[in-house]
Amino acid sequence: MTVKRFQQKVKQLMKNRGWKRYRLAEEMGVSASTVQYVFERDSFPKFETIEKICAAFDMTVPEFFLEDLVVGKKAGKTQTLEIIIEFVTQMPEAQQRRVLNIVQALAKDTLIASEALEEVIKDNQKVSTKRKKK
Repeated sequence: MTVKRFQQKVKQLMKNRGWKRYRLAEEMGVSASTVQYVFERDSFPKFETIEKICAAFDMTVPEFFLEDLVVGKKAGKTQTLEIIIEFVTQMPEAQQRRVLNIVQALAKDTLIASEALEEVIKDNQKVSTKRKKK
């Protein structure tokens, strides 16, 4: 997702709800200048601001970006990664580090879950083998 597409999507969500910028600012709990900054900059807002925008529209950050990450069922891993990379490279370095920490935590959780699943499968195979021998 590009910055321009991000801005268009926020505008469309506002239009769908009949909101003006001041209403979005009110729903986000921020100043009107913060909302103005979202639409006038050539870079993505801080991640915390993105979270507040999403919360104002009663959606999660992944839900907000999901539509553009998955175009129908044809979007593959490569396309998804390219979009993520494009998005992250436009973030300030501190936010990039936060994204890296999140990805590392998710990878660790996935690895732990994967290892736990492997153990369950091995245990089931042992039980199955014992039953076949009887």
